Amino acid sequence: MRSSLMRRQAASSPGASIALALIVLIAAGLFTAWPRLQQSTFNDEINYQIEQTPAPVRALTAGYGGWFLDPDPDAWSRLDASLADAVADGGAALAASAGAPRYSVTSDEPILPTLPNGLPSDLADAGLRLRIDPGIADHLRMVEGDLPAPSPVDDLFNEVQNQEEWDALLTGGFPATDIILSVETAERLGLAVGDIVVLPRGFSGGAEIPLRLSGVFEPADPADPQWQFQLNTVRPLIIDDPNTGLHLTATGYVSPETVAWLTNTGLATMSAEFWIPIEPTTTDTPALIADLRSFTGTPQDLDYSSHSPPVEVRFDSGLTDVLSGATARWQGTAAVLTMVAAGPAGVTFAILALGARLAVSRRRTTLALVSARGGSGAQVRGMLGLEGLVLGLPAAALGAAVATVAVPSPQPGWTDYLLPAAAGLAPAVFLAAAPVPSLRASRPDLSARSTSRWRWVVEVVVLALAAAALYLMLQRGIGDATVAADPIATATPLLMALAACVIALRLYPVPLRMVHALTRSRRRLGGFLGSARAIREGSAGVVPMLALIVGISIAVFSTTMITTLRSGTDSGALADAGADIRMSGPVYSEELIARIAATDGVTDVAAVTTIPNTPLSEDGTIRRLDLYAVDSDALARVQEDVPGALDVSELATPDGDTLPIVVSTGHEVETDVPLELVFSDAVPVSVVGQAEAASGVAEGRSWAIVDLDLLREATGQNLSPRLLLVDVADDADPALVAETLHDVVGGEGQVTSPAQNAADVFASPSASSMIRGFVIALVVSVLLSIVALVMTLVLAAPARGRLMAVLRTLGVGPGLTRSLVAWETAPLTVVAIVVGTALGLVLPQLVGATVDLRPFTGDDAQPPIIYDPLLLVGVIAGVVAILAGCVVLASGIARRLSLSVLRIGDAQ
Repeated sequence: MRSSLMRRQAASSPGASIALALIVLIAAGLFTAWPRLQQSTFNDEINYQIEQTPAPVRALTAGYGGWFLDPDPDAWSRLDASLADAVADGGAALAASAGAPRYSVTSDEPILPTLPNGLPSDLADAGLRLRIDPGIADHLRMVEGDLPAPSPVDDLFNEVQNQEEWDALLTGGFPATDIILSVETAERLGLAVGDIVVLPRGFSGGAEIPLRLSGVFEPADPADPQWQFQLNTVRPLIIDDPNTGLHLTATGYVSPETVAWLTNTGLATMSAEFWIPIEPTTTDTPALIADLRSFTGTPQDLDYSSHSPPVEVRFDSGLTDVLSGATARWQGTAAVLTMVAAGPAGVTFAILALGARLAVSRRRTTLALVSARGGSGAQVRGMLGLEGLVLGLPAAALGAAVATVAVPSPQPGWTDYLLPAAAGLAPAVFLAAAPVPSLRASRPDLSARSTSRWRWVVEVVVLALAAAALYLMLQRGIGDATVAADPIATATPLLMALAACVIALRLYPVPLRMVHALTRSRRRLGGFLGSARAIREGSAGVVPMLALIVGISIAVFSTTMITTLRSGTDSGALADAGADIRMSGPVYSEELIARIAATDGVTDVAAVTTIPNTPLSEDGTIRRLDLYAVDSDALARVQEDVPGALDVSELATPDGDTLPIVVSTGHEVETDVPLELVFSDAVPVSVVGQAEAASGVAEGRSWAIVDLDLLREATGQNLSPRLLLVDVADDADPALVAETLHDVVGGEGQVTSPAQNAADVFASPSASSMIRGFVIALVVSVLLSIVALVMTLVLAAPARGRLMAVLRTLGVGPGLTRSLVAWETAPLTVVAIVVGTALGLVLPQLVGATVDLRPFTGDDAQPPIIYDPLLLVGVIAGVVAILAGCVVLASGIARRLSLSVLRIGDAQ
């Protein structure tokens, strides 16, 4: 075969070649960007969850009781270096996410000091805890006074040589040791800088221990997580005991060099607290989880004292559970997104096949000439395949390169480029596999009886694969989507779309023949001729049928899944909160509860008092559980529409002197033996029910619920509630009511609403990425459908032009072209809408049966699939309107192409 003919063939109809290269370019870019976006979003979700987790929960924390204070001045620096080495040896992922290790040493029990101005009248007592923190100066700002200086007592210890000198020192008294307190603590105790606080007698011999308030401080940054690790430091701990009054515990810092003084006081046992902050900067979540488990599972040897061996400390962290939950949440997100993306990906390759067919069709004459001049079938196919490589590989490389630069990946891998490589090779494969054109005219028929001996084989294989994939998916669910996409889960939606397309194409001629029979007796030629052409030449509609089915099904599927997830998230948030508004934190007095109930928009308030670790006597055997005392009548009204609400109807009716209680199923209790709640006096109780959970009220596995008024009457205690569940009127905005209630309680405690919690869930990267993924898949599918329809119209243009040439010769006007173009697209579109809608309604049921959506919604139960008919109709109508508009535009182009072919035919 002469090279000139090869060059002539390659240069003929460049438009089809350019279109093919552009499709490859865009496809390769999307195929490269998609997995990188998924990985990036996964890391964003993990870091988001880390950031949302309280600092003490996500940090690595450890404690060591009976800490020995080494007077060696290098002891603290050895401890700093030992902690840094432990983090560095804990793994690369942990080291990259860990902040600077911190620690402090604090007295275990508060010491009751003598205050210079006496104890404030509203306090029952005031205790003081002493703390050493070598790094605290970086986290506070001195408002007045100075940081504590080293204790002068340490120098006196060094001067004592014998018992007589020690006795003289005890008799003469000790100089004061510096201490600093927070501004709020000092004000609450009535102290000023320079005041002397006297601790009880200590040391051997019983001398008083004076402390001088050298300064008062406030946090350098109130939002610094530091103060979440050292609670009750910025403000004192105040416990309100209804029987004895207010008990205050303050914490003050002494100099890190005041070691010998603390060691010899004999007043308190010191304990060390260690914490290693974890920052939301991870790029390799599996490695971080592995490092955390290894670090917490292995004791860490910390070198501190030069006089003793390293201290063995075991760290713990709640971050492992948080990351596991976030990973499970992302697994569902990734599984759904992968299923959604499979359809457009398959349609893309189908369009590449259609594009290759179009390119061959547009070169029909040239390729026939090449064959006539001696080119064998293998040579022509090889020439087409080589051209496909020249077109596809550079376009795929360019598209992948642009996507790689535009979408950085924290963990790039060669697997990201498998689909782009396939897209680059597809033109060569499809062009080489295309039948070599001949000058003979062909007229394929699409009917219930196949004209191809291989068609039924392919259809049976597609149906069998779809059935097998569906069966396997329902049997074993979806694999770990965080490691690699499950091939079964990925292929199942596409195989179901292909199976639906096969069935639709098989049944497609049946209604067409009925329509054709109806149009045969009518005078208008357009319907009769268009339906006949749709029957005879409908084989070109496979790709647009598949594209339209996928597009419509994704629209229905995405809409249904968003509706389902929103409903499930709202339900889970309401069950978690227990009411329209949840208020927790301070003690709520009867007067404050009345003010809350009188707030505009509030219809009811249920009070809940928590009594942790309450002894429950079972025929003399004591076991402890968390007791929740509730206003049962109000709780029933507030939780009328709350999922998982506990039935408390029997709690308000006592059986004589016995109080009814509901016990969790996690706490096995013998109901046929005497049961008593042990307070100052025993309170007889009887179990009237058991439940696995009590929405918004009880937490944990072992709990019991009792009526608040009955328990108050039986114990004689006030039992002030710290939790309120508030019901909001139907016509009120819970967010506005929550803001008002926040002002009513003076900003104390937490005021949350399920609506805000649900909004926070959808603000997470995984939720927003799922919604964006649905939108992107829908847009891409609609675009692919438009491209498939346009290419089909262009592919049919020569045959349409030849037909119009004959008809115009017979006196038919050019307006018939519009009718013929409509018949080429309208039947396909109508059938695709019906089949695609049915497939889109089935896919959410498949997801609900195989994907665990509970981590996403936060509910204990799998959310039911919710269909919103009005929303579905609106979305389908919108997609159809877009397709119709594009088809009208494409029809105009197709009519022009038909006229162009006619002129070329006339010239010939």
